[in-house]
Amino acid sequence: MQVAYVSGPYRGKHWWDRLLNIWRARQASIELWKQDYAVICPHMNTAWFDNHGCDWLKGDLEFIKRLNPETDFLYMLKRWRKSPGAIAEWLVAKELGIKIVYEGGEPCANTSTSTRKTTVKQKNSRESVKSAGM
Repeated sequence: MQVAYVSGPYRGKHWWDRLLNIWRARQASIELWKQDYAVICPHMNTAWFDNHGCDWLKGDLEFIKRLNPETDFLYMLKRWRKSPGAIAEWLVAKELGIKIVYEGGEPCANTSTSTRKTTVKQKNSRESVKSAGM
């Protein structure tokens, strides 16, 4: 089973911003699970771990290092560029040659990553990743 790692903003100015970011990541994860991907959603895995002395970003980056570059991918939520954690995840995935898929097919300005369209076909001709409704 292919693995999708969901990356995007977690923190926010207010607690409700964080709640909304967790909800957005959850919704994207549900859609990916429905497409038969095993999904790692760090937003849900470490929800509300702040201020408990946990270095959860270090653990999240370890998950990315364990992805298979031949089959797995990073799924970048909209507004990921506003998140230092998501940027760190993106950089690790780029360095390791892991596929990167962007919610809504958003272009990646000022980077060498090619833009992926809304639908991304996987090598083994499985159903495509669809960003519609996420």
